[in-house]
Amino acid sequence: MPVLRSSHMALVPIGPRDLTRAEREVLEFALSADFDGADVLRAQVPPCRAVAAWAAGEPSIDVAVSGSVAPARVPDGEMPSGSEVRDQAGQYLG
Repeated sequence: MPVLRSSHMALVPIGPRDLTRAEREVLEFALSADFDGADVLRAQVPPCRAVAAWAAGEPSIDVAVSGSVAPARVPDGEMPSGSEVRDQAGQYLG
């Protein structure tokens, strides 16, 4: 399988495809934080598409929007907000 190269890690192409319900909910939750440009990023969620997985079988994905969507004035890369993922028992997952 061809692998795209990123400055951070190798990415596995997966699409583009629509986000799953869970992916969309996680993205919307992450963008609920208050930081510069968050409002513009929130407006990009509806046309957002999954374009690569961080590793085969992993739930972390890269997303993209079409060039017709207004760009957010934030640096490309990770959002300047933080959150944790925990299982139902409260165990830290990432």
